[in-house]
Amino acid sequence: MIRKNRFLALFLVLILILPAFAINTSANAALTPRQQDVRNSVFIDYIAEKIWVVPPDRLAGITRPANNIIVDSKISEDIAKAAKDAVSTTPQYMYALRAVPDNQIFRSEDRRINAFARERWFPIYGGGIDITRVIPTNVNRPYFIAIREASDIFNNRAGFESRVAFAISPRYNQRNFSRALAYDAINERIMFSQEAPAYFTNNTSVVYQFDLFPPVTAPLHRIATTPVKNQTANGIEVLAEYFSLGTVVNISSAPGTYSGTFFARSKNVRFRVPRRPNAPTARVDSSGSNRRIQNMRTTFEFSFDFTADPNNSENWIESPAARWTLYQGAAARNFTTENITAVFPGIAPLVSVSGDEVYRVWVRVAPVTTPANRRAPASLPTLLEIPVIWFESSD
Repeated sequence: MIRKNRFLALFLVLILILPAFAINTSANAALTPRQQDVRNSVFIDYIAEKIWVVPPDRLAGITRPANNIIVDSKISEDIAKAAKDAVSTTPQYMYALRAVPDNQIFRSEDRRINAFARERWFPIYGGGIDITRVIPTNVNRPYFIAIREASDIFNNRAGFESRVAFAISPRYNQRNFSRALAYDAINERIMFSQEAPAYFTNNTSVVYQFDLFPPVTAPLHRIATTPVKNQTANGIEVLAEYFSLGTVVNISSAPGTYSGTFFARSKNVRFRVPRRPNAPTARVDSSGSNRRIQNMRTTFEFSFDFTADPNNSENWIESPAARWTLYQGAAARNFTTENITAVFPGIAPLVSVSGDEVYRVWVRVAPVTTPANRRAPASLPTLLEIPVIWFESSD
């Protein structure tokens, strides 16, 4: 009996409340000419995380993004420049944070007007406002910013004639995005991990930034289960040639639709790129009767695929398609023809046609591909010049 009474009470409450929230869709859908001008002039930039106000006559030659929502770095730069070029000494627009949504319906018109009247308005300087700190992190707690013309005067019956409220989309979850990134030690790129959600497909874009440089959008591929050299794979290049001491890259998910919901950029993930290991200290010792290579590692990679630098005879250039062979075994210090060919398979047939006093082999510390938290790029190569006479005298 008590349960039935509860359901009856709930039913009566809903009957009383629902009329108060009835929405006149035709009235809310119709914008005044001044509101339409404001809506056409306001651009929400989810790359730079700004709201720009650009009069339509300042958009010549600029691609207008769909629904005035900016998700492309080039358009972001163009709109930002147009907004700053349109700045005048007197602010033309005002903004209010924590604004009341345009379709917010109260039981009476007086309550709605009172809510609008409590909004605090500030002038827009520099062509736009920063929204970084107000982008919501909870998808269930929307946030609105209202924009109006600075010359508009509040009306006790209608509020501001030019006022329009703009919804700010929530951020993508930073922790989930952090788990979606991985370092590819073979290609020296930042890519999507194997564990990334399915909607992070190949060529899904992210936003990344080095130090004080402007943010850039770039597509990423998923890292291969067994990474191989792939010059066409998309990713953020962090070549050890330029970041030998490692670096930190600020990366966020690009604004876009994931699982049916449009998200702003996630908060920045500070992705740490590992430092390049030191080059091997191995060297050929042929002094006196010695025939050995000192300081050899038990695990390393070697290659023969280098060519002479045409601009500097003392330099050697790694071929674009250089093949690196992994060696794992006991450190070989005393060399004969037999164990040289065991350590460096493929050297014997090349030695016979070398025609030089030495045969050149490049060795390096191999890139670390597993486990994920220990990945590191390959070291710089060390040149070993093995005298041809070692082979000749061993016959």
